[in-house]
Parts: sequence; structure tokens; C-alpha cells
Amino acid sequence: MTADIITIVKEGLPVIISLIIIEGLLSVDNILAIATLAAQLPEKQKKVALRMGLAGAYLFRGVALFFVGFIMANLWVKFLGAFYLIHLMAEHFSNHAAVNDDDPDTNPTKARGFWPTVFAIQLMDLSLSVDNVVTAVAMSPDIRVVCIGVCLGLLTLWMFASLSLKMVEKYPILQHTAFLLIGYVGMILLAEMS
Repeated sequence: MTADIITIVKEGLPVIISLIIIEGLLSVDNILAIATLAAQLPEKQKKVALRMGLAGAYLFRGVALFFVGFIMANLWVKFLGAFYLIHLMAEHFSNHAAVNDDDPDTNPTKARGFWPTVFAIQLMDLSLSVDNVVTAVAMSPDIRVVCIGVCLGLLTLWMFASLSLKMVEKYPILQHTAFLLIGYVGMILLAEMS
């Protein structure tokens, strides 16, 4: 058993290293976006929303791994995920423009309450999990290598969770960066389907 795992790791090492980098970047983007969405909540709710967002990221990546064949065979799943990611980016920048606009006719949408924020985070987690697993499968058809890559991405999520929330609060520009990256991931998903 151990010898088989060592053989898999040796044979798939270049792919695993690539997956570590890609999954790490996707996971950092995911946690920055979770932190950004949660940042508008009161302090106690912020931490709960962050934890629920992390739990959703773990859960949905596991579900996406389990249904990887279905996801790859049904483009509409990827389309819905891509559409939602682009929508999140557009909503963020639209609200930012409305807040900083001098025109009295433009109003930002009301800040989400706790449960709507948690729901938005969970939908984003689901969309990013689909992208995360699709990316891993595109790099290697070996499901064991894919599982290793996704697990390493989850480890990155866990390591950067509380740091990301502090960074988003200290450097607000990271909010815009996170949503630009989310929109970019959504556009890449759409481009892959055409």
C-alpha cells in the first residue's frame, strides 16, 4: 500500500507540483473572496461566516471530486458556475462604483444580512470547487493525483484562513483583487467551454 502511494507520487510529481501551485492560487483566491464577503458583517458573525465558508469549500470540493465525471460531461454545470463567479465580480464593482459615485440616482444594493452572506459564500464555494476540480482533472486523468492536488489546495485554504481576513481588513485593495480573480476564473471557465 505504502509502496503504491510512493510510486504514484514519484510518477506524478511534476503534475503534483503544478497542482500544488495552481490549487494554492485558486484556494488563496477562494479564501480572500470568502473574507471579503464576510468582512461587511459584525465581528462575531464575520468569524462564523468565515468558518462556514471554509466548511463549504471543503465540502463542495469533496462533492465535486465525487461527481467529477458528471461535471466533465455536463457543460451546463460549468456554465452556471462561471456565470455566478462573473456575477459576483460585477456586483462587487457595481456596488463599489455606486458608493463612490456622485450621482444621486445610483444606489448601492443593501448590504447582505448574515444568512444571505453565508448563502452567497456557499454558492461561490460551489462554483470555485467545480473550477478547482475541473482544473485538476485537466492536468491529470489519474484520479489519485487529482485527489492529492485538491487535498493540498484544501490545506492551503486552512493555512491562510485567518490571515486572509486580517489582510482584507488591513489592505482593502485585496477585495478588488479577489473579485477580479474570481471574474477571471469565471471567464476562463466560459472560454474552456467554447
